[in-house]
Amino acid sequence: MLRLLCALTALVCVCGLAQPVQARQKPPTGAAAKVYKISVGDMLSVSAAGIPEIGPGRELTVAPDGRISLPLVGQLLASGLTIVQLENKLKQALSKYYLRPGISVGLLRINQERFVNVFGPGDRSSKQPMKDGWRVLDALASAGGVPNERLEFFQIKLVRGATQIPLDLRELIQSKNAAQNLELKENDSIFITPIDETKRTVTVSGYVQKQGPVLIPSDGSLATVIALSGGFAQGADRANVQIERDGKKITVDLTKLDQGIFEEKLEIGDKLFVPENKKRFYIAGGVVGKGGEQLYPDDRKLKLSEVLGNAQLPAVGANFKKVSINRAGTDGKQVIQVVNVTKMMKEGDKTDDIDILPGDTVTIPPSKQGGGTQSLQNTLFTISTLFGIISFIRR
Repeated sequence: MLRLLCALTALVCVCGLAQPVQARQKPPTGAAAKVYKISVGDMLSVSAAGIPEIGPGRELTVAPDGRISLPLVGQLLASGLTIVQLENKLKQALSKYYLRPGISVGLLRINQERFVNVFGPGDRSSKQPMKDGWRVLDALASAGGVPNERLEFFQIKLVRGATQIPLDLRELIQSKNAAQNLELKENDSIFITPIDETKRTVTVSGYVQKQGPVLIPSDGSLATVIALSGGFAQGADRANVQIERDGKKITVDLTKLDQGIFEEKLEIGDKLFVPENKKRFYIAGGVVGKGGEQLYPDDRKLKLSEVLGNAQLPAVGANFKKVSINRAGTDGKQVIQVVNVTKMMKEGDKTDDIDILPGDTVTIPPSKQGGGTQSLQNTLFTISTLFGIISFIRR
């Protein structure tokens, strides 16, 4: 019989049948009693001297909705109040019927542990025993912390009955924003859910090696996003890249992106568009090896010397004394400027090494004698190199 009794006792403990008895705790005393907040299931004693409708020592249990019910008072929310706060509310309600009503509230028995619920990704959902003064961060810490370093990829909300309160997880965790760290009430629920994958990315299109969605870096780095897209494609206009955000377009210059001096950051949902570089100039002339339409750089201006140096001119047969630059003037009419490149090379004068602009046509005519001048490649390397040497010598 003794063995059977021991076995039954163990079974009751395992199954939790004894929990309601164990969960009933003695009410706090002293300073703890003054700050204790009444909870659902607590048993109270209410005494009202000289008020027969209530009488002395009326025992009440806080209902599941957090309220108590008394004659003359009706339904009154008690959950979340201290004893003193409840006494003051009762006095205020009864002052309609009695002058300076004497009310005393005692705490006979407190209910079982109070809980808050934390629902997170994976196995992080749990029911956490709640302590007085608990806030959102306390519950999250008790439940094992936040699920990921990428806080912006998660949404958090506090559900209290029928009320839903959205919070900002990054503000809550990283900034310790007190406005986000709300005080909890019994049976509150905290939900942490990952945002949709499409809301974790930026969309990259245009002249990149790989178009499509890219997971946004934690620092919003444009350099990282471009790298994840395979880099710029041939013919990209890096100086006029556009970021579309909330219906607005922001034009950014990414020509110095590799130098790490660009400060613009991407945000989730941004659309990054790298346009085609449509700027062109032209090289003409019967002696030009590499002529016709040329792509104009998106990160700098071209000098005449660089254009000639890249034109694959022959060793003989080119007339460098009459190189012409044809461009549209401000009035729309064509303006022709002739440069004596031979003189410019001999004297090392950079004044005539003019800027070539998009839309310009550079013409190198053939020599009438057929002998011409020596090419830039064979004799002078490139004009820009020569100018560098001459400048160095003149210092």
